[in-house]
Amino acid sequence: MPRRELTHRQQRFCAEYMIDCNATQAAIRAGYSPGTARNAGPRILRQPAIRAHIEGMMQQMRDDSIASAEEVLRTLTRMLRRELPDHVVVTLRTQASHYDERGKRVAEDTRDQRVLEVPTPLREVYRAAELLGKRYRLCADQADASGGVTLVFRDDYGEDDDATDDTGEGRDAADDTGDRHADDDGVGDRRDAALQCGI
Repeated sequence: MPRRELTHRQQRFCAEYMIDCNATQAAIRAGYSPGTARNAGPRILRQPAIRAHIEGMMQQMRDDSIASAEEVLRTLTRMLRRELPDHVVVTLRTQASHYDERGKRVAEDTRDQRVLEVPTPLREVYRAAELLGKRYRLCADQADASGGVTLVFRDDYGEDDDATDDTGEGRDAADDTGDRHADDDGVGDRRDAALQCGI
């Protein structure tokens, strides 16, 4: 269904409504009498064609005032290529001297500030390159460190308790010459320790 064209007064109402978003005041400024504007304003605002027109105007304002992604990328590219000059303020100092009527040398020192155009600073070039690299995933890490890594440390001193000797007989648990005296040195029982490292 084709959209109905707004009248001149309706277009004026939409333009006035964009100023302060007040339907009553917008109706008055659009030409409605103050006595009827209080009811006419909200009624006009509820019309689908009016609301669609106002939404279009608001969207246009957002598009004009907010930089698009393409505009941001173009600006970063121009910075990377040093096509966007920077400006610095410099002070030019001039010294001159002359002799007065008494033959005394008089020195004059003048200072003049000027704005000079210089290329894009290298720090901004590096920053633009970094941002563009992140945008196109040029600086992505090659290794995937999103998973977990398990480190297992094993303390294994001597042989197992139930190890057999060459004769096939079990080792005496109370053998003073064995490695069981390692407990006195603070080693403790043989055990496995697992350390979970989340990276």
